[in-house]
Amino acid sequence: MSENNLLVKGRLSNQVYPISYNLSIKPNFKDNTFEGKVIITIEFKNYELTKFGIHMKDLIIYDGIIKFDDRLVDIEIYTHEELLVIHTFESLKNTQHVLTIYYSGKIRQDLMGFYRASSEIYSTQFEPADARSVFPCFDEPNFKAEFNLILENIPSDMTVLSNADILSVQTETETKTKTHKFMTTPIMSTYLVAFVIGNIKYREIMSRYRKRIRIYGTQQYIGKMDFALDVASRALTWYENFFSYQYPMDKLDLIGIPNFGAGAMENFGLITFRESGLFCDQGTELNKKQEICQVICHEIDHQWFGNIVTMDWWKYLWLNESMATYFQWHVTNVLFPDWNIFDKFIDDEFKHALSLDSLETSHPIEVDVDSVKDLNQIFDGISYSKGSCLIRFLFNYLKEDNFRNGMVDYIRTYAYQNTTSEHLWKAFNRVTGKNISELMNSWIKQTGYPVVEISSKNNLILFTQNKFLKSGPNTYNTLWLIPLNVYVDTFDYNLEMNSKTLLSEFRSNNFIVVNPDRIGFYRVNYDIITFDINVMSSKIQKNIFDDMFALALSGYCSLTKVFKLFRELDFKKEFYNYNYNLLNTILTNLTLIYKLLDVNPELQSSFKLFIEKNILSHLLRTMIVLGWNVRVNDTNDILNFRPLVINFLGLLENTNTINTALERFNENKFKYNLQIVGDNASELEYKKMKQLLNSNDPHIRDEIVKALGNVKNKILIDDVINNTLFDKLEKQDIWITMKSLYMNKYA
Repeated sequence: MSENNLLVKGRLSNQVYPISYNLSIKPNFKDNTFEGKVIITIEFKNYELTKFGIHMKDLIIYDGIIKFDDRLVDIEIYTHEELLVIHTFESLKNTQHVLTIYYSGKIRQDLMGFYRASSEIYSTQFEPADARSVFPCFDEPNFKAEFNLILENIPSDMTVLSNADILSVQTETETKTKTHKFMTTPIMSTYLVAFVIGNIKYREIMSRYRKRIRIYGTQQYIGKMDFALDVASRALTWYENFFSYQYPMDKLDLIGIPNFGAGAMENFGLITFRESGLFCDQGTELNKKQEICQVICHEIDHQWFGNIVTMDWWKYLWLNESMATYFQWHVTNVLFPDWNIFDKFIDDEFKHALSLDSLETSHPIEVDVDSVKDLNQIFDGISYSKGSCLIRFLFNYLKEDNFRNGMVDYIRTYAYQNTTSEHLWKAFNRVTGKNISELMNSWIKQTGYPVVEISSKNNLILFTQNKFLKSGPNTYNTLWLIPLNVYVDTFDYNLEMNSKTLLSEFRSNNFIVVNPDRIGFYRVNYDIITFDINVMSSKIQKNIFDDMFALALSGYCSLTKVFKLFRELDFKKEFYNYNYNLLNTILTNLTLIYKLLDVNPELQSSFKLFIEKNILSHLLRTMIVLGWNVRVNDTNDILNFRPLVINFLGLLENTNTINTALERFNENKFKYNLQIVGDNASELEYKKMKQLLNSNDPHIRDEIVKALGNVKNKILIDDVINNTLFDKLEKQDIWITMKSLYMNKYA
């Protein structure tokens, strides 16, 4: 218990909970303040104390204007704990009461709470725990309630959005302002409450089931909304069909915010985005369109996973984020099957998760967290990427029908309630009759993942599992329940491994590949290699090389072993066929090794010669054939392959590639070259990059903020740090340039 006797492990009592909020906010945009009034209907259940607490942060309570029912009450404010304590002077066992609070606060500048996003837009961002900075409330996810919002004193030329649709608008003629009253929301958590005020425009479409979908943004983006409209409409319909549960509101708004700290936010009925995550046109690069589609699908999934069914506490954040991250790929694949988007999943989610979870500082997916000050630490690649890999595994393990039936059972059973991991597993247990809890808890509750070694014993294949760490072989005795998918000659086999070793019936001279599609979340170390790398599919080639590079760099095998396989590869064929899957993995790992050798220039130079001897001719031939410009008949592989080759040639400091990149940049051609421009910028290019921070294309701005941190000239680096970082960059972008600077050896 805390000193005020009201918090248990940082959380409020579950015997006191809200039923509904009536909230009025009256902003003053001249001095960036607001006045508020909140009326909370509260239920008390077997509550013995004569005081209770709710959350409040950075708000000023008007003297003497807190009422409990119709009488004034005493209060205490615990600033450090963000707690407002109300004294009732009577125990409240099974009763319902009304709490009324008048208060004021400040419109913030830090992209949290109620903040000023630009001169045109004011927005909110409450996740994980900033609703309390806009109104006193029960600011924990398991205190779900209805919300009735009124926004007052809004200039008549501004548009106002919130979770629910507008119920009425009242005009104040003298002040040229309006009061907007919104419909009652579904029962939801405080972190999902949202409103946006600004000079914005929209395009709209009706979904198949008559839901009104609008894309909002400032005037400059009105012509860049069609793709998002199409994706949102089709994705919403797909989710309604897949979950057999209708989206509960008549409208869904998606809006691009000029300054937005997250990638996007799933507020119920009003999803907020970075502008680059929502707007595009026909000239936008394929990979950017893919990202936009994924972000939209991610946030729409949250309308079910997170909004309708909500985690009981942030410990179960992964229930929201893992599911939404997996489905952003799944639904994108449904909407655009020619993209082969799950190939990209391996690079963006699977490999990222393997890298993070191989650190000794990693944490379980399901991790205890008590203090709200620690919440942001779990919004990471473990909750998102590793979680999505495990959901992908479960989807394939159960097959689509069983998985879908489990989802339907889960949503129908727990709609508008709060859940833990066990609720999800029990839904799958009911549908499949299998012990999904035991299987998944092996992966959810433990840190890290295994490496499965393939060796020979008595002419049979022996499987051995050990914990994989980037720091190298270790003595941990952690065991996982591993469903092994083994490709033997021309047949697929599924085994279960729940011990340190498993001796199979497969012969050591069989053609054997383990985890060929990377469905299982583990690495594979081939102590014996019985396959021919050149007769495999590009996906299997990619997976084998990625594991072998990671194992070599962590001391589980030698780099000599990797480069022996590397030299066996028919690079002429792979480049000629634009095998993006495989070559992206190889070039990415070669780049990693090359940069690690920055500490040893002589060895780095030798490694560069090794690369040039083996693949430079293929790289240069590819550039001659493909050129820099997009062509009408370019396949998706070619669209991805071209920038891969260009940037790798830039890494090798190929003079012609660098000069062409700089020439095109100075001719206002920005496709594929901004990374190289950043690496090789003179003062002339640097000044132009700074000017492009004002570009109307959010994707160019995104690339520029990365490129600025890559400059090599010390004078330019000093200017980035002393003049550009905090004076020229939007708040949302500062961390991106900081990350580039951190990874820049010259900085």
